Amino acid sequence: MLTKDLFQRLSPRARILFIRLRSMGDCLLLTAPIRALKAQFPAFRITILVEPRFVDCFDANPDVDEILSAPDKWSFAARLLTRRFDAIVNLHGGPTSLLYSCLAWGNRIGAEHYQAARLYQGVVPRPAPDAHTVESTMALMRWLGLQSDEPPKLRYEFHPEEAARMRQKLNDRPYAVMHPGSVLETKRWQARRYGELAGCLARRGPPEKLREQLLCWVSVFPSLPS
Repeated sequence: MLTKDLFQRLSPRARILFIRLRSMGDCLLLTAPIRALKAQFPAFRITILVEPRFVDCFDANPDVDEILSAPDKWSFAARLLTRRFDAIVNLHGGPTSLLYSCLAWGNRIGAEHYQAARLYQGVVPRPAPDAHTVESTMALMRWLGLQSDEPPKLRYEFHPEEAARMRQKLNDRPYAVMHPGSVLETKRWQARRYGELAGCLARRGPPEKLREQLLCWVSVFPSLPS
């Protein structure tokens, strides 16, 4: 199947399934390419297939029309047999995502370097090895017909109840969020860098109470391996 500019040849109301099973960062980074796609093809029905623990990355996102999650692999696989899509784009590449893409009805699309790439009905070129995740996904989307030079901002929408709860908890106080960790060691920033950043934030302007909290972080980080 010819994949070049595929989106341009689909119905204006085409149903597109994107498979991005896991990893919070990858799920959130997908929101930028999806936002660009929805801006160009506003009537496309976008469905995301993701593991249950990462559903919140897309929940309440206006660019996503439907979220499918798989709490039980086998019962979910049976449900997929009843679903039809105009295109199934596998952004994950592993064996489980391949199984799901084969069970749903529709043209299966994957990257040429995926395992068992011959099982896909269409493939897209392999992204540059040093490309950022957003840019590699944008390159895939451009190959399929997206006309966008730069990816838009990531999109995460709070539920109204969640937003109200957080506003009440913060009480209009400024805040900073630091997340020192990652599953893969190669993606971890040095702990001392987080300490330096916390110290910089503490010196440059947070209110006194937050400054005290940040200084507590600074005192912890030097004891962590750099």
